[in-house]
Amino acid sequence: MSQRELQQAIAVIIMEPTEMISHEDPFFKTEYSLFTTEDISQVCVGLVTKDETDMIRLSHASLHEYLNRIKGQRFPEAQVQITECCLKFLSRKPFASGPCLETTLRDRILEYPFALYAAEFWMLHAKENERNHIEQIVDFLTAKTTYKSWIQILKYIEESASEDISAQELQGTVASQTLSARLAACKTPLQAAKVLDLDLVATTLAERDRGKREGLALKEGS
Repeated sequence: MSQRELQQAIAVIIMEPTEMISHEDPFFKTEYSLFTTEDISQVCVGLVTKDETDMIRLSHASLHEYLNRIKGQRFPEAQVQITECCLKFLSRKPFASGPCLETTLRDRILEYPFALYAAEFWMLHAKENERNHIEQIVDFLTAKTTYKSWIQILKYIEESASEDISAQELQGTVASQTLSARLAACKTPLQAAKVLDLDLVATTLAERDRGKREGLALKEGS
């Protein structure tokens, strides 16, 4: 992960809940810049390094193996926190304002690079702790402008990846339809939850839809 991505991720984690609904966006412009490489290095002394491409990496492969081995015991809430971090990030401006012009999409991603990780991986983290984030995921999938912004970034990621694969692999990808295309075709949040294999979220949305139908039926019958 790049230094800027990590700075933005850390910034989201320490945000106060009330900041998430602010219509101003000074946060990503100024606050995350407080977390310098030196700050991160001091907190993670001896554990991370920054290479010549500005990427923050674990200092040794054995450390990666060790963290994977103990993460369940030492960091039981890690998946919960990562899911929350990704969804919070994608729910803020400018993403909450909807998709941008295709000609300015690259500029948006350069300004908010953590969006790439958040857009591609939040649902994978969510599957590990879906029960803890049902309401947050429901809110995310039902926020139309935010949802469309997410799909736009996901499509950008898929198209960028397709430039690095063979023609044969690309043909197979097109035939099976990309995730962004499947999500764009969804007419309801319930359909999106099913595409993402988020069973608990899908059940919650189905129950709400059923409740709305029953409420309308009672209203019409009265």
